[in-house]
Amino acid sequence: WQEILSKIETPQVQQAPSADTDKNKLTFGELCQSYLEELADKGRTEKHIETMRIIVEKCYYPHLDKDKAVVDMTYLDDIKPFIKAMRQPSNRTGRPRSNTTINRYTDYLDAIFNFGKKVWKTSNNPLEHFTKLKETRRKVSLTVEDTRKIMDAASEHIRWAIELNFNLGVRSGPSELLSLTWDKVNFRTGMVEIYATKTQTTRYVPVSKDFLKKLQEKKKDARTEYIVEYKGKPVKSLRKGFKAACEQAGLSYDARMYDLRNMFATSMITEGADIAAVSKLMGHSKMTTTVNNYYHLLPGEKQKAIDKLPTL
Repeated sequence: WQEILSKIETPQVQQAPSADTDKNKLTFGELCQSYLEELADKGRTEKHIETMRIIVEKCYYPHLDKDKAVVDMTYLDDIKPFIKAMRQPSNRTGRPRSNTTINRYTDYLDAIFNFGKKVWKTSNNPLEHFTKLKETRRKVSLTVEDTRKIMDAASEHIRWAIELNFNLGVRSGPSELLSLTWDKVNFRTGMVEIYATKTQTTRYVPVSKDFLKKLQEKKKDARTEYIVEYKGKPVKSLRKGFKAACEQAGLSYDARMYDLRNMFATSMITEGADIAAVSKLMGHSKMTTTVNNYYHLLPGEKQKAIDKLPTL
């Protein structure tokens, strides 16, 4: 923790306010610093805290005045220009950010302001009446057949990550997949414990007998505590390796590792699986999330409902 806190307390980030700080003088920079320290106190992972620190420094500070008092910040003067700036092409991709990405940044920002209201008793959240931008659902084209082609073209650790991702339905980044450790696998019950940093919840996902055997085989050769590793080291990102495998497999459409999580859900639901059970396996905090995203896949449910209408 000393290492991660030292990263947080960099010159770019202001010192957290003292206990006697006047709430009317609390600056945006002080609030952000206090929020980052609160994440550490609550036991959030180092990766999550580091991600939030980068967002604060690279995304918020260039467009939101860190020396401005929180009580003086408004939607028109501060938030609207921030959203306008976020619509510009990303330095990493060169493409304009999607509404989904902008909504995610505003969600984090909203959490920071709400933290200020709760802990520092500030009266202001300029995002309080903000309406989220309309998101266009991304079309997922990945199929089981194409996934097999990608696995054939992928390097060994990417191939294993794909198989693990699909069988557990986990989020594909460091929040779940890359944080999985062997001590979370119960070989006696065939259950894998998954902690979701996004929702701060724990869920248990059963695996098939065949995949459990695969896990046992992999554990024998493991050189680290992490289930996904590369040359005896934990893996930080799979994006480049997965993209290279997709190109090698000759896919004609864009595919992401996260699509495997979607395929995990759709494969079960199209076979008539209980949507409440799928929601639990996905780790959705509300079943409405699963219903909104996947209900249309349930075979014949709408027709069954229509068939119950009486004739006039």
